[in-house]
Amino acid sequence: MALLLKYFYTDNKPIMLGLGDIIIPGLFIKLLVGTDQYIPCLIAYVVSLISAITANNLSGNIGTKFSVVRYGNVFGSRGSAIPVFYKQQKNQNYFTVTNKEMTRFSITLDESVKFVIKCINIMKGGEIFVPKIPSYRITDVIKAFNPKMKIKIIGVRPGEKIHEEMITTSDSYNTVDLGDYYAILPQKSNYSKEDYKEEFGAVDVPRGFSYDSGNNTKWETVESLRKLVKIHVDPNFKA
Repeated sequence: MALLLKYFYTDNKPIMLGLGDIIIPGLFIKLLVGTDQYIPCLIAYVVSLISAITANNLSGNIGTKFSVVRYGNVFGSRGSAIPVFYKQQKNQNYFTVTNKEMTRFSITLDESVKFVIKCINIMKGGEIFVPKIPSYRITDVIKAFNPKMKIKIIGVRPGEKIHEEMITTSDSYNTVDLGDYYAILPQKSNYSKEDYKEEFGAVDVPRGFSYDSGNNTKWETVESLRKLVKIHVDPNFKA
C-alpha cells in the first residue's frame, strides 16, 4: 500500500483495468478477494469499495456469478505487522507502534485459501463473505516477540484505523450469520434474503451489528501468537 500511495497514478491504472478485465460475460463464476476496510488513503479506499460494489451489484446481470471474500492481512505476510516486529526484535532494541490500542484480525494462508475455495463452491452471486476469525492486540504481538523490549510510539498514519472493520452497522441490515462466517447479501439480486437463509440455514444478525477486530469475541493469546510465528514466519523462533 505504501508503494500504491507513492506511485498512485502508475499503480492505480492496472488495478482499475484488472477490475474491468475480470468482468467478462460468459464466465461462470468470479470471486474477488478483498481486504478489510483499512485503506490508508481515501482514493485507494474508493478503489477497494468500487470492487465490492461491482461484485455486489453486477452479479447475474451479465451471466456471471460475482462475489467477494473479505478478510484482513494474512498472518506473516508483507501486508501485516508481524514481519516488521520480527525484524525489529532482531535488529534493534525497540519496537515501533503507531497506537497501543490497535488490534488486527488473524488468518493464516492455509485458512484463507480454504475459505476462498469454500466460498467458490457455495456462492450464489453478489455476496460479500466474511470469515469468523480471531483478533490479536498489537501489544500481545510485542509480548510474544520480546516483552522486555521498549516501545516507541510513532503515531497513527493518515487513514489508518485502530481496528480492522469487516462489517459496518450499515451492512447489518443485509448481513446473515452462517455459523463460522457471515455473508453480506446484495440489496438487489435474483434471490431473496429469506430464500438464502432457508437454503443455507442462515439467521439475521441484529440490527446495528458490526464486526471489527476490536469488538471480536475470539482472541489470540501471547502463547498462540508465538506458535503462529514459529509456524508461519520462523521455525527456529524463540521468544
